[in-house]
Amino acid sequence: MLTCILNDLPYSGQSWLTGLPNCSLSVARHSPHDPASCTILPMKNSTISPRSWVCYLLRCADDTLYCGITNDLAKRIAAHNAGTAAKYTRARGPVALVYQECCEDRSSASKREVAIKKLSRVAKLALIDVYMAIQDGQDK
Repeated sequence: MLTCILNDLPYSGQSWLTGLPNCSLSVARHSPHDPASCTILPMKNSTISPRSWVCYLLRCADDTLYCGITNDLAKRIAAHNAGTAAKYTRARGPVALVYQECCEDRSSASKREVAIKKLSRVAKLALIDVYMAIQDGQDK
């Protein structure tokens, strides 16, 4: 079980960390007065269809973070590294995938992208840390 205290993560009554590849998650609030205090509980494995919409975070060569959405993650990352995707990443390559989250459709992916972009850098790094810890736990 991983515990996070993230002051600027929005809580809308549902998990702010849902749809991670190979892992479904639930978030239980510790206190009704502190919606940022939560416990992340890994649940049963889930699968992602190859054409699912994905919200992702990239770490650029200059250590900045870029958030985007796609329905073909491998192709999109290749485009970022080739300098043919987003203007932002064109001069900041190569990029590395540090976070991905499966979404139900393009609309929910876009909404999630907006929510992640509103987070502070510290909160984005915490989101990445939790994701990487879960991935490391699954690799063992």
